[in-house]
Amino acid sequence: MNLMIKETRRKLVFIYSGIIGLILVIMAISFYLILSGIIHRDEHYRIDIAGKRAAEEWQRRNSRMDGENKHPLQKVKMEWEYLQGDQFALIEDPQENVGVLSPGTRNPFKDETIRKQLRGENKGRDYFYLDKTDGEANQTYVVSHIADVNNSGNALYIAEEVSSQVRLLSEMRWLLAGFTLVLLAVASATGYVLAGRAMVPITRYFKRQQEFTADASHELRTPLSILQASAEILEEQKQQLPPLHQKVLQHMKEEIVRMIRLTEQLLALARSDSHPPHSGYAVSSLRQIIRTIVERMKIPASKKNITIAMIGPAADSLKFFGDADQMNQLLYILLDNAIKYSSAGEKIMVQTFRSEAGDMVIKVTDHGIGIPAEDIPNLFERFYRVDKARSRELGGTGLGLSIAYRIVEMHGGKISVTSEPGKGSTFEIVLPESSIKKENNHDQ
Repeated sequence: MNLMIKETRRKLVFIYSGIIGLILVIMAISFYLILSGIIHRDEHYRIDIAGKRAAEEWQRRNSRMDGENKHPLQKVKMEWEYLQGDQFALIEDPQENVGVLSPGTRNPFKDETIRKQLRGENKGRDYFYLDKTDGEANQTYVVSHIADVNNSGNALYIAEEVSSQVRLLSEMRWLLAGFTLVLLAVASATGYVLAGRAMVPITRYFKRQQEFTADASHELRTPLSILQASAEILEEQKQQLPPLHQKVLQHMKEEIVRMIRLTEQLLALARSDSHPPHSGYAVSSLRQIIRTIVERMKIPASKKNITIAMIGPAADSLKFFGDADQMNQLLYILLDNAIKYSSAGEKIMVQTFRSEAGDMVIKVTDHGIGIPAEDIPNLFERFYRVDKARSRELGGTGLGLSIAYRIVEMHGGKISVTSEPGKGSTFEIVLPESSIKKENNHDQ
């Protein structure tokens, strides 16, 4: 249960943190995009105003000259009084020759490299950004392009230095990212605390459920044992009973056996849920456990003329750090199922080996009725039975594989099944390589 509670709490924290994190990221991105949009809008507005006034001045001054546009651009005198200190202008003729430049040593259009950028990939664009390196400093300019000033064929460029705005946006990105990470960490910590509080009633409920299951199993064992003893006494006088009473007695005895098995399995589940992991673990011989359980299961297998074969290392090299009793119960469940659902005369194989990663692998293979693919995902759930009628007929309770799954989980391993209806099933148990390390540390 502790593992389940921890896993549930972890999922709650993940979901809570994920939702809060997503909200924070959306808010941060939205804020940045809004801020960036406002800054860029203001930039475009300022250079648009400057460009409009420059076009009006050019038209006004050029129209005063004889022959108007027939004169070279260099003869047009512009005042540029409407330009701000960080705004610059350039007018080019249709042959892309520099005609008029706004005054000032900081005018980026005096740089041939910058003018080449105007005619490169930015040619024809209404707005674009240019970067200029001046020593170690890097200036950024937003440029507005008017392709045909007053239908004269001349091009007008208005640039404004926006280096401070670019730095502001860069700093804002880092600030928002850091702020979001801090808030996410706070949200995760808060989510962990809140998830812990949310798990309190669930933990209390599961604890009461465990106590009830364990108490009920204990209380049922005594009356069931009495009923079984009474049925055995009646069975001694079976021949004196009418045929109908004999049949009722046989059914009653079968149900008592099934109820005893059910209470034992419920008690086993309650114990596995309440016992802490690794309690009672010790170094054990896996091969010896398998050999013992195989010899034990040969008796019920012989009633159906089923043989059980062991395949694995000849030497007793398979040792692991775990609970030998639980491993014994695990193998009993798998072999018991294999016998129940195999036809007479079939063969069951128990294979053990180490994988390339060093993990210990146990495979139990039968050639029985198999399991439909749609039932495999639910196979290890409690009280789940593939064929309820047949399972009840064979004495199944739907808890065996749940107990097997829990045992493997407590040992840090994994259990899986591959099956094909009509051809049989293979249950594979993988015990992690960490068991070997624990074993070695234990031996030292």
